[in-house]
Amino acid sequence: MKIASLTLGAGIVSFGVMHLAVSFGAPYAAKRFRLAAIASIVGIMFVGAGFALATFSGNILPDVAALRMQDHGTKLAQEISQVNQVATEASRSGATLGVIASDLHGWAACEQSQSCLSKAAATGRGSITVVLEGLAEQAEAIQQQYEQGEAAREHALEEINDHFADYQRIVGQTEISIWERRNTLKQTDNLLHQATAKLSNAVPLHLIERYAEELSNGIKLSGRADVAQRINAILSEHGKNLEAILESSGGTAVMRPIFPARPGVGEAVTHAMDFLPLFLLIIAIDGVLPISVWIMAYLKEVWIIEQALKQQKYKSQNTAKNSGSGNATPPQAYKNGKTTPLDGDALE
Repeated sequence: MKIASLTLGAGIVSFGVMHLAVSFGAPYAAKRFRLAAIASIVGIMFVGAGFALATFSGNILPDVAALRMQDHGTKLAQEISQVNQVATEASRSGATLGVIASDLHGWAACEQSQSCLSKAAATGRGSITVVLEGLAEQAEAIQQQYEQGEAAREHALEEINDHFADYQRIVGQTEISIWERRNTLKQTDNLLHQATAKLSNAVPLHLIERYAEELSNGIKLSGRADVAQRINAILSEHGKNLEAILESSGGTAVMRPIFPARPGVGEAVTHAMDFLPLFLLIIAIDGVLPISVWIMAYLKEVWIIEQALKQQKYKSQNTAKNSGSGNATPPQAYKNGKTTPLDGDALE
C-alpha cells in the first residue's frame, strides 16, 4: 500500500507539474514573464531529479550491494594475510625465545663458575647470575605458552580459511538475491572474525612485546656501571631481535574490517560512473525529455505571438493604404513649380 500510494502520488505530482508548466508556464514565459519560466523549469527539474534518483538507485541497489560485498571480501583477504603473517612470525618468535633462554642460561652459568661478566676475583652464584637466570626463565615461560597455543593456532588458521572460502562461494551465488546472501555473509563474517580472535589469543605477542621492552631497557647495578654495560649489550641484542619480529608481524593486533551497511541512495549515486549508460538514460528520460517538452511548448507560444504581431502589423499597413486611396484629392507633390499626384509607391 505504501508503494502504491507513493507511486500514485508521484504520478499525480509529475502530471500536475508538467501540465501547469506547459499549459500556463510556457505561455506566460513567452510573454516575457520571467517568474513563470523560472517556476516551470525549477518544478520540472525538481520532479525529474526525484524520479531520476528513485529510478537509478532502485535499479542499481542490488548491484551496489554486491559490489560492497566483493570489496569487503577483498578487505577480509588482506586481514587474513596479516593474520597468517602474524602466525608465521609467531613461529619465529618461539624459536628466538628458545635461543634467548639458552644464551642467558649459558651466561649465568659462566658468571657463576668464571665471573665472565663481572670479572670478579671470587666466583659463585651472585646477583648477576640470579638476574640472568630470571630473564632466561621468563623467556622459557613465554615459549611454553607459545608451544601450548600451537595446536590452537593451526586449528584457527584452518577455520579461518574454511570460513573465507564459504564467503567467496556465497558471494558468487548470483542466482540468489543479494539481500538473502547479505544475511548469510554477515553470519560468515562473524564466524570468520571469531576464528581470527582465537588465533590472536593463541599467539602471546603481547607477552613477547613486554619482554622485548624489558630486555631493551636493561638492568642497573649500583657502583658497577661497566658490568651493567656488558650485560645490557647482551640483553639489548636479544631485545632487538624480538622487536624486529614484532615489527615484521605488524604489531599485536590486526584491524578488523567493518561489515558494510546496507547501501542507500547516496551510496548508489557514488557508483554512477560504474553504471554510466543507465545513469545517462535515466537522466534523459526524467530530465532532458520534460525540459525539451517545455521548451517546445515555449517556442510554440513565442511563434504564435510573433505571427499575431506580424498579422497585426500587416492589417495596420493595409488599413493605412486603404484610407489613403479613398481620398477625393490625392496627395500632391511639387515638381518644376507645379503640383503632380504621387504614385502608389511614392505615397506608401
